[in-house]
Amino acid sequence: MVELLFIAHEQACEAELAQLLAADLYAGQVPDTRALASRRVPRLMTLPKDVAVAHPSLASFDVLLGASA
Repeated sequence: MVELLFIAHEQACEAELAQLLAADLYAGQVPDTRALASRRVPRLMTLPKDVAVAHPSLASFDVLLGASA
């Protein structure tokens, strides 16, 4: 079970892995994690080059704290 969760997380393939598991279970086979990992189609994952992050001013946090107090 832990290996399946690891594969799903590392390869971001939860839906595809679920389909492969369902097919194995429907066929009456015990899922083999190594076989499942090798049957998966590798997905090219790229990170975005630039992500703009707007940092709020520290005074805006004081406003939030004052509104909840």
